Order: sequence, then structure tokens, then C-alpha cells
Amino acid sequence: MRRFVLPLALLLPLACDSGPTTPPEDSGGAESLQPSDPIEAAAKKAAEGDVEGALQIVEDALAKAPEDHELLFSKGVMLRKLDRVDEALAAWDATLAQEPDFFAALSAKGAVYVERQDWPKAIETLQAAAVAKPDHATTHYNLGLAILGEGGPEAVPRAEKALATAYSLDEDDVDAALELANLYIKQYKLSDAEPILKAAAEKAPKDARIHAATGRMALKGRDGEGALAAFHRALASEPDDAGYQLGEAQAMLRLGRSEEAEQKLAALAERAPESAVVWLEWGTALAKQGKLKPALEKIDEAVKRGPHLVSAQVRRVGLLSDLGRCKAAKSAMKTLEATTQAAEALKVAGAAVKRCKRK
Repeated sequence: MRRFVLPLALLLPLACDSGPTTPPEDSGGAESLQPSDPIEAAAKKAAEGDVEGALQIVEDALAKAPEDHELLFSKGVMLRKLDRVDEALAAWDATLAQEPDFFAALSAKGAVYVERQDWPKAIETLQAAAVAKPDHATTHYNLGLAILGEGGPEAVPRAEKALATAYSLDEDDVDAALELANLYIKQYKLSDAEPILKAAAEKAPKDARIHAATGRMALKGRDGEGALAAFHRALASEPDDAGYQLGEAQAMLRLGRSEEAEQKLAALAERAPESAVVWLEWGTALAKQGKLKPALEKIDEAVKRGPHLVSAQVRRVGLLSDLGRCKAAKSAMKTLEATTQAAEALKVAGAAVKRCKRK
């Protein structure tokens, strides 16, 4: 699951930094230990676990200065901590009405929109935040997630730009590294993904997500041994993760260990019966052993669960052809042509139809 960042804890206290100051002499009274600024006082109260009390401090201060944009923002922070999200957004709107380029409010609003999967608002708000503070890594990270969430023909290059910026600003952020590396892997930019994953693994050697991403990269590079080793490392940390178990089975298929893969995929299908990819790989494992009829049954299940999974449709055309069911293969080919314009998929399926011989 993707992690997004609500950048609240880093934004309080918000009093403007006027440079170093000399602390006053301690008079010895308890009151000297209390912050004089209401925002600092509220932050201290919230840190102690009394968020309601912190909100009251801010509300009292706002009664005297209702247009203070930092107080309005702080009110939103406390409301967000109390899960009163709509009220928090309203407070941040009031903040921006006073100070339209106030980065903290823009970034916090954008993160909430990411949480709500309101992608257009998230993108618009986070783009404004990135203009207000271009060197804030979290904003670019959240922007990348929002762009991917919205999708569209230009989503990948736009998201890549945002995530690459986030990573360049904070190379210690493992989440940003993973998102960027996974995006590179999907585009077969394996040489770009490899150093990012290597560096991430050095920082977080027990993070199963990093090893799983390394496994996916190895699969894309047709390195079955490397993929299997990586997924084994991931499973050592999270042995019950179905996605990592699927990766392990896919690596076994790459290595020709189809019988072992079949057993693992059969078990996975019981755990995740709605996963079209599991059924596809199960059918592939059976086909590699020459079990064509049961393989077709599994591929049919994959197509039913994922009608737009092109690889399952291609596999179905091939199996129908291998079984001599030429009429059905041609029909499946027409369905494929209506589903995708991917040249390679159509080429492979078309070749299968041509070699079909009625049995």
C-alpha cells in the first residue's frame, strides 16, 4: 500500500524565524517554562496528548486576531489531529484567503486530498505548494502519487518527474525511492531502478518492499535466479504476503520449475480467488507441463476476473490454437483486437491462430 504524507507535525510551531535570540534569564517561576506564543503553547499541549486543549488555545488567540493566517493554519492542524477533516480544510481555506501562497496550508490540503483520492484537487493544490516551496520533498512525493492516481496518457512521465524531484531532495526517503523505482521498472528502465533499490536496501535491509521491487526488476530483466532470491528475502520478513508469494511463483516459472510453481499458485488461488494474475500464472504453469485442458480452464478464470488483462487473452488464444479449437481461437482473437492495440500482443496471438490445426 502506498504511503502518503500528511505534513503536519513538521509545520508547528509556525512562528516566523527571526534568527537566534538570547533566552531570558530564568526567574525561577513555573510560568517561565510556558511558551508565550499561542502556537508554541498549542503545539506543546498537543504533544502532551491534549489536542482539544491545544485547539482551545488557538481558538482563544483567534478571538483576538481572527485574520492571523498562522493561527488559522494551526487551528486546521488541531482539527485534523482530531479527525475533523472538513473543518480542518475550512480552516486552511481561511488561511489561504489571508495568505494565498502559504505553503504549509497548501501542502496539508493537498495531502488530505490524496488521502481522499480526490486527484484533481490534490494535483492543483500540490502544484501550487511546489511553486511556493520547490525544495520540499514530501510535496513532490504526494504530487507524484496524485498524478498516478488520476491516470491518463501523460501520467507516467509527469509522475516520474515529481517522484524524481522528491527523491533528489531526500534520498533517505525509502518510500519515495520505492515509488520512483517501481515506476522505472514498469517502463523497463531497469538501469535507472537498480541503483535506487540498491541504495534503499542499504538503508533499510529488512524492508520487504525493497526486496520485492528488486524481484520484480529481476523478472523484467529475465533473471529468474535473482528474482527468486529477492522474493525469498521479502518473504523472510513477511511470509504471508500474497503478492510476494506470487512473485516467488513467477520466478519459479522463469526458471522452469513449473510443478513447484503450480502448487504455490493453486494455494494462492484459494487465498486470493479474485486475482486474475494468479489464475493466469496458474494456467501458465499447467501449460508448461503440457496440461493444456486444465490450463485453459484456469486461463478462462483469469479472463473472467480480468477482462482487460491482455496477457490472459493472448494466452487463451494460444491454448485454443494448441488444442486445435481453431474457430474458438479466431473468436478469441477478435475479442483481443477489440481490447487492445498493443502490437506485440496482437502479433503473438495472430501467429498462434495461423498455426492452428483442427484436431
